[in-house]
Amino acid sequence: MKSRFITWTLASAALAVFLATGAPASAGTAASASQGNAPAPEAIVTLTASPTGQPISRANPAAPNANVDTWKVVGARCTGNPYSWCDMFAHAIVFAGTTILDQYTVRLKFDPHWQSVDVIWTVTTHNVHHYLTDFRATVHVMCLSNRDCRDQEHALAGQGGSSFKVQYPENLKGRLVLFGLEFQANCPRCAVGLRHPDAKGRTREARCLKTSDKCKFV
Repeated sequence: MKSRFITWTLASAALAVFLATGAPASAGTAASASQGNAPAPEAIVTLTASPTGQPISRANPAAPNANVDTWKVVGARCTGNPYSWCDMFAHAIVFAGTTILDQYTVRLKFDPHWQSVDVIWTVTTHNVHHYLTDFRATVHVMCLSNRDCRDQEHALAGQGGSSFKVQYPENLKGRLVLFGLEFQANCPRCAVGLRHPDAKGRTREARCLKTSDKCKFV
């Protein structure tokens, strides 16, 4: 009986250390979590206008929504610059109960022109150790009466930042254009059904001017 008591005490102590430190779950811990003895890791992915917000629930519909022009508007025109769209923050956070295990935040900016848009991204929070992998951004170009005329997926690295260009299928001089963004993250060790969470958001419309190779957000 004393031996069983010691074994139970050691197992309880090991679980407490895992929850306090955010250490990766072993196969045994994962099995216990599935039985309801401990919270299973869960990934939350959102697009917000806040660089510091830590979302605790999904801000966008979980079901796929192909109608990009109905997605939530995230971000705003860059301060003093109506030709660029700023401060679209993509967050990926892994919780176990109320404990944050991993988190990743990237800031996105759109600079649209007649025939393409430059998407500039910068990682502002990188605290990924055990769970989150493979961050991706899919850009939807909405033009020609709000038809999704170009969508392209781009991988985002773990740290730093960079930019990529999305080419339109034709010149949009004098036309309206808007951009939808899907942010995806892979969490292969999270709870079943939440391994590849994503979030969706969009900019406001921009009119591509006839006199210069720029598109002005309305």
